[in-house]
Amino acid sequence: MVYFLIQDNFILEAVSRKAEDWSQAVNQPVHSEVNITLDGKHKKSPNPTTGAALYLLGEVKSGYDLFRETHGQGDDELIRNDATQYALHDGDKFYSAQQTLNPGGL
Repeated sequence: MVYFLIQDNFILEAVSRKAEDWSQAVNQPVHSEVNITLDGKHKKSPNPTTGAALYLLGEVKSGYDLFRETHGQGDDELIRNDATQYALHDGDKFYSAQQTLNPGGL
């Protein structure tokens, strides 16, 4: 889970995988548009944006989920295909994956 505090046109970002596990605060300027990668394709996106908008921008197929690559240890972030707001950063990388995998299936 990621929490944001915006002050004076800067995002003061407190990052946490768990609500009780806070880590560093980072100052990042707020951009109206950022460069991101969706399934290996370079795109521009408004910032912040919604999960639904990212699914449309990336042309994510039905039956697939969208993930944001995270740095360091931990799982990549699942992007929900709804009105959830996401703050983006230049260079963010997203990829889609099937919701259900059937290893060994035909």
